[in-house]
Amino acid sequence: MTWSFSMLVTGRSGSGKSNLLANLVLGDKDEYVQRGKKGGSCYIKCDDLIICGYHPDKPNFSYIPPERIPSIRIFSPERSKLFIFEDLCLASDHIQNRIGQFFGNRHHRNISCIYITQKYHKVDTFKRENSTHLVLFNYGSSIQDVSKIVGRYTDNVKAKQTPIINIDPQKAHDLDQHLALQKIYYRPEGLYQNVKGLWDACKKVGYSFPFIDVKKWLDRQAMYQIFHPSLKHIPLCQLL
Repeated sequence: MTWSFSMLVTGRSGSGKSNLLANLVLGDKDEYVQRGKKGGSCYIKCDDLIICGYHPDKPNFSYIPPERIPSIRIFSPERSKLFIFEDLCLASDHIQNRIGQFFGNRHHRNISCIYITQKYHKVDTFKRENSTHLVLFNYGSSIQDVSKIVGRYTDNVKAKQTPIINIDPQKAHDLDQHLALQKIYYRPEGLYQNVKGLWDACKKVGYSFPFIDVKKWLDRQAMYQIFHPSLKHIPLCQLL
C-alpha cells in the first residue's frame, strides 16, 4: 500500500472491519514470523501506531482519547505514523475538525490515517473527499446503493477498472476465525499443539468455535509447519 494514505472503512457492527485492520497492520504477507527476526513483511508498515476511540481494551499500542487529539504539527515527519480513528462519527464537531487535519495535511507529517465507522453517510464531506482509499463492507445494501457511493470516486461505476470488491460474508467469517485461532496458537505462554488444548483456550477467552473447525485449522497448521519448520512466535504486545 502506497504511503501516505487516508482510508475510510465503513460497515455495520460484526462485518469484519476490525479484523481487516488487524490483518493489514499486524498480519504478515507470508503468514508467519520467524523466530529471531523483528516482524515480517506487513501490508502496512509504520514506525508508530496510534489508536483513537472510546473503547480501549488494555491497548498494547499508543492510545489517545478523542478529547485529547493533538495538533498535527507536534509530530515529526522523521517517523511514519498510522492513526486509526474508530467509531467517532457521532463525536462533536470540535473532535471532527481535529480529525480532519489528519486527512488534509497528513502527507506533510509522514502520517497515514484510517477512519472506521458504521455509516458512510455520517462521514463529513471533507473526509470523504480527502480519502485515498474507500473500503465498504456490504451487509444487505443493494448494488444501486453501493454504486451511488462508489460513483463519487469514479467517472463510470460500470467500467471494468472500477475498484469494487464484493466481500463474501462466509469468507469474512472464516478470516475472523483464522485470526482468532492464530492469536491464541502463537501466544508466548505456550503453543497449543493439540486440538483439545486449543479448543479449551478458545473457550477461556470467549470464542465458541466448533471442535471440528479447530481440528481442521490445526491440521492445516501442522502441514504449514512441514514447509516452514521454524517455531513461530507472535509477541503478546503485538496482539489486538
